[in-house]
Amino acid sequence: MAACSTPAPSAGDISTVYVDVGASGFIDQTVTFRNRANVAVIPEVRYQALDAQGKAVPGIEVTTAFGSDRSLLVVPPSGYFDVLRFSGDRVNEVVNVDVEITSVAPLSGYDLDQLVEPEALAADGTALKKFDPFSQVALTNTSKGDVYLRVVCLLYEATEPGNAQQAVDVSVAVEATRVPAGERIVVPVTDAFAKRTADLGYGCDSLKLHPTPTPAP
Repeated sequence: MAACSTPAPSAGDISTVYVDVGASGFIDQTVTFRNRANVAVIPEVRYQALDAQGKAVPGIEVTTAFGSDRSLLVVPPSGYFDVLRFSGDRVNEVVNVDVEITSVAPLSGYDLDQLVEPEALAADGTALKKFDPFSQVALTNTSKGDVYLRVVCLLYEATEPGNAQQAVDVSVAVEATRVPAGERIVVPVTDAFAKRTADLGYGCDSLKLHPTPTPAP
């Protein structure tokens, strides 16, 4: 008897939930991806900004912190999220998004039930607060397989309570980096991020990592 093959994942295996204003202590303007496939996937995603009536808001550009709109986000079977940013003259009308998963590509490994947050470090390895300028980041992979991780620094705008707080600056602190199974590694920030930090004299409001595909050669 022939063995049953596992069906290839499809766009229908991914569902999404958008939250414009998160609970206290959580990031606003996030889209969460739920993965019903039994493998990690790289989704190709298109976003359309919507108003309170569910109508498209013209002239709004939607970009992402983790790159789900550019196939830079890996969604493991446990799911993951991305942070959206809106730009345009009518940003104040945006309260929702239409999320279209146009395709998904399967990816072996990335069985990530829990991701350890990145650690901001000084040049001598001293742990710092995320708001402090930092030159290195510690990445930890608790899974049984090697993964690639990418680290992003977010700065948020000041806003009134109850309104969505938008990321006004998204900077890549660490490009896609292979982290071996069960290991903690320390990597320097990119040259561009080092200059940005030196110019600002400030670290991040939020330092986040996400699983990402193997970079192209």
